[in-house]
Amino acid sequence: MLSNLQHKQYNVLFRQYLLDFKEEIYSLHADDERRQEIETFNFPFKSISEYFSIVGCVNGLVCLWDKDSNTLIYWNPAIRKCYMIPKFELEQPIRKKKRLRFIRPASIVRDMCFGFGYDALFNDYKVVRIIFYNKVIDESNDFVFKSSVAVFSLRRKSWRRIDYSAPLALYSRSCNVGGFVYRLTQIENHGFEIVSFNLSSEVFSKIGCPDDVKSVLRCKTELTIFRDSLALMHEWDCKRYHIWVMGEGVEAKSWMKLFSVDLDGRAMGLRIVGFSMKGLMLVVGEGDVLVTPVVEDAQVVKYVPPVPQTAWHVESYKESLVLLKGGDNLPLPPANFDNAEQLENELAEH
Repeated sequence: MLSNLQHKQYNVLFRQYLLDFKEEIYSLHADDERRQEIETFNFPFKSISEYFSIVGCVNGLVCLWDKDSNTLIYWNPAIRKCYMIPKFELEQPIRKKKRLRFIRPASIVRDMCFGFGYDALFNDYKVVRIIFYNKVIDESNDFVFKSSVAVFSLRRKSWRRIDYSAPLALYSRSCNVGGFVYRLTQIENHGFEIVSFNLSSEVFSKIGCPDDVKSVLRCKTELTIFRDSLALMHEWDCKRYHIWVMGEGVEAKSWMKLFSVDLDGRAMGLRIVGFSMKGLMLVVGEGDVLVTPVVEDAQVVKYVPPVPQTAWHVESYKESLVLLKGGDNLPLPPANFDNAEQLENELAEH
């Protein structure tokens, strides 16, 4: 149990961007078929990039990223508190002849991506950041593709570099499930696999995709969350989606196909935006939605916006007091793991 949570009830956090007004709207809705609006949050930020990217949401804390200004923010809308995450530059200090100086590598950033989640072992909220860049080789004009990985800890309020060569082709948004951050990546034989990051040990590992998915690149594939489990949406022929979910316990790292979804081919803009904690499938736009086989877990909730909107994003959400004291109310809890103290010391040494 998390000591800083007030309510156990999950609701659905909707984000939409009003095209006519150039405004981001964050609203909280009940996790049921009626989708009744509970509250519209006051959004105090303005993005240079039209709207923020939502890295993730866990325990009532939303992580936002503005690409153009490279700004990362922790935001708790329930208590109207935020924390601006310090920027982490590419240059690193080195010591030469007993003098400290900075060297900026001759490099060009190609892209960057983020993951966000909760580390239950250390009662901490972490962001993992991967930067992809072209690094010039010596004085020649040749360059090599490189990646740089770092983790930000709210409890420590600092970044730490991770020694890991990340795959150079990452797809889909990241998903946080059970203390792991997951992201889809392309492998050398032109198939798919999933990279996972353990938020406690800060170690990467890899997971295979379903056999019907991992070798098909011409179709759109996305990671999502279904009933607090990692899930995968595999689009086929533009309007048909196959939904897979990862097993638990002895079935961990194995995939089960739940159902397929057919969207009305005549409908423009009809799309699946995610699933609620109760398993409701949230669809935006006008048109028919057919689920096969017909199962209770595949109940559809549609929303037709009254005005032009874009940048739809949904997250399961429950209120908390995280950031009540600027993130200083995150003491290390009594460890339930024998190696917790040892792991904490090892991470601090790096």
